[in-house]
Amino acid sequence: MSPVTGSFYAFAALGWVLVWLGRRWGGSRAASWVLSCWSGLFLWLSSPFALAAFAASVLINFGLASSLRAQSKPHHLRRLLFLSVAVNILLIFSPKIFRLFGSQVAFLGLSYYSIQQIMFLYDLYEERLDDGRAVVGGDGSFANYLGFLAFFPQLTSGPICAWRETGKALTAPNPRPSSQWLPGALMITHGLFHKLVISTWFSAVSQAALSNPEAGRAETLIGLVFSYLALYFDFSGYTDIAMGTAWFFGVTLPLNFDQPLRANSLADLWARWHMSLSAFVKNYIYFPVFRAYPTRKRLHQLAMLLSMMVVGVWHEPSARFLCFGTLHGLGLLYWPFKRAKSGFHYWASWLATHLFMALSMAFFIGPDLNGALNTLAHLTHASQNLSFLNASFDNYDKLQILACCVLAGLHVRHGKNTQKLYSKAAPSGYLFGWFVLTLSLVLLYMNSGISGNFVYADF
Repeated sequence: MSPVTGSFYAFAALGWVLVWLGRRWGGSRAASWVLSCWSGLFLWLSSPFALAAFAASVLINFGLASSLRAQSKPHHLRRLLFLSVAVNILLIFSPKIFRLFGSQVAFLGLSYYSIQQIMFLYDLYEERLDDGRAVVGGDGSFANYLGFLAFFPQLTSGPICAWRETGKALTAPNPRPSSQWLPGALMITHGLFHKLVISTWFSAVSQAALSNPEAGRAETLIGLVFSYLALYFDFSGYTDIAMGTAWFFGVTLPLNFDQPLRANSLADLWARWHMSLSAFVKNYIYFPVFRAYPTRKRLHQLAMLLSMMVVGVWHEPSARFLCFGTLHGLGLLYWPFKRAKSGFHYWASWLATHLFMALSMAFFIGPDLNGALNTLAHLTHASQNLSFLNASFDNYDKLQILACCVLAGLHVRHGKNTQKLYSKAAPSGYLFGWFVLTLSLVLLYMNSGISGNFVYADF
């Protein structure tokens, strides 16, 4: 059930009614159980195997969490934590390893809810290590643990949430009344517009440019830049949809993208891009090493490099994604431009940042390492042939592509993320006109077959 189909919103609307009824008749605990069961049905509708994998993961990790909660001796806590991390790493990579051997086993959202459980268990470990009262997990019940994890808008592709961010809201869901629906509706429409319209055309241009085995420098560069923009608007659009859907259930999901196209350094970009994954890597991999060895600069650099390699292989345990992560780790360590707020150095660093990201997309979209290297090799071809634009797109298509480029530029220009734009939105004639226009375009593209699958559904 894709977030760009009408069936998803019918499912979400019925879920809202059931959770509202559960809260009214049985209180917050009943509402939490209803939402958890509804999320389980969401997984089952995608694949019974997806629900089975989620159930197995939750039961195993709840057992580990209960054991952590019952322990107080540091060496026992450490052993349990290492076991917890090892179990979840094995779960994360199991279907991806099978895929390398030709098996098409896929469990929806496995990478995301496994990382979320690592965060939960690590936070619980630190609380127990301090011998303080456990806050993570609330009363420690299975209902709380399941409610925190089983939330269908973010279950499949994030954002990845810590207990402190969404735990209380998800274990006692309180659907918002109709007077507060406007921000959620605007977030969903905004996300659908980015996903269905802007990302669709950027992806079409990218595929047309890169599909030519004899592509020259201009074609390849356009293809990589447009694939970068397609990925951004696809994934950020999905995140806006998840945030908007969660809003109706009284849950505020953490921001996952904060205008990364405005970043003027690689560090700034990763602070704005897929922020929940970046926060996990920073808080649960890099910072623990930094705190344990505060004076070991070389070790800090190695931790930074390994953290980005983890980001790469998290997508897929393959050579191309290992190269992707390694390149970004080295880029973060040795970024040549100094931070500047304006002037030539600012714009030079801005251009270098996004050019670096676009070039690294060769490893992200390539079928394998050789394919990625061959794509980059096309940048050395002197040919400047742009005939693919005439061969692949008619004048109406070109007008839509141009419009999407303009809208992408305006998106960067206004400098506000989705939460700043809409979380405090009030009814107005301007918003109503914008909403009608955008929704009309969304409905035109929805279920048209033009838009491809959500890109992160593959991870």
